[in-house]
Amino acid sequence: MLVLKQKIRSAPRVVSLPIGESPTVAFSYLGRVDNIVTTDEPFRVVAGGCGDSTDPAGKRPYPLEIVAMVEDKALRIEFRYSENQLKPATVNAWAEAS
Repeated sequence: MLVLKQKIRSAPRVVSLPIGESPTVAFSYLGRVDNIVTTDEPFRVVAGGCGDSTDPAGKRPYPLEIVAMVEDKALRIEFRYSENQLKPATVNAWAEAS
C-alpha cells in the first residue's frame, strides 16, 4: 500500500497531450469509504454498489476508468470499460499486474 501511495504522489499532476487528443484513462481515488458514516446514522454504505453510474448505451468519456477506494481497511480497485473498446482479457491482465 505504501509503495502504491508513493507512486501516486510522485506522478505528474498535469499531463500535456497533443492538441486534439483526449486522455484514454481516467483515474479516481475516492479515499476511505468505510469511515464516512457510523452505524447509528440514518445513512450507510451499500455493499455491492447501486448499479450503473452511466448509461450503458452512452458514449464513454474514457475507454478505461480506474476507480480506487479503501473499504473495510483494504484497497479496492475497479476497472470500468466497454467491451466494445477494450478486450476483457487485456483489462484483466492490467488488473492482475496492479
